[in-house]
Amino acid sequence: MKRFLFLTMTLSVFAFALLSTGGFAANGWRVYNLSSPQQADEKFKARPGVFDPDHTGAVQAQWISKVGQPDDRGNGAFALYLQKAAPTAANMAAGAIIDGVEGQPADGIYGFDYRNGGQCGAGSPRYNLLATDGFHFIGGCANGTQTPAPGAPGWTRTTFDASNPAQAFPVVTPGATIISLTLIVDEGTDLGPGYIFTDNLNILGQFITKPGAAH
Repeated sequence: MKRFLFLTMTLSVFAFALLSTGGFAANGWRVYNLSSPQQADEKFKARPGVFDPDHTGAVQAQWISKVGQPDDRGNGAFALYLQKAAPTAANMAAGAIIDGVEGQPADGIYGFDYRNGGQCGAGSPRYNLLATDGFHFIGGCANGTQTPAPGAPGWTRTTFDASNPAQAFPVVTPGATIISLTLIVDEGTDLGPGYIFTDNLNILGQFITKPGAAH
């Protein structure tokens, strides 16, 4: 499999082409073209999508109500559920395209909360960040600074500093801005349960808690 990654970005009604042809980065992590049925717009939000070229159905990405932490949508309590029910080596991934962040400073804090017992590895979930200074892996989950999620027993908060070489690969250059950002789960059942419930996606200090705009 080619190690050379041709970086490109395309926004359209049915797909967001983040990066190239499924090649490996030097550390073994991959980049993906996530397909999403929703249309990108100017809102700051997480839009679930999957990369499943063989149509296995083993990957899922969706907002689910009443399984997450309280939010401002009544009794919604949404969580973003991400699943890869297959071995890590399988050519598939689940995730979410982060809309509305283009042009924002890239050298900040990222993260999310996750329900304990879910997939939290050194490789994923992570953010794939394409910025004006190049491509970066932010995370994965186990590389973050982890604390109990505030007011949410059974949940953990993990944060990543894009200037920390233990949490960003490579670190982001000060002054760089975001071109695209995607949350990715591509570690599978050989490394954990193969799924994770996430909430409070932290994008530069703004938290995405449900379908729709951040606050």
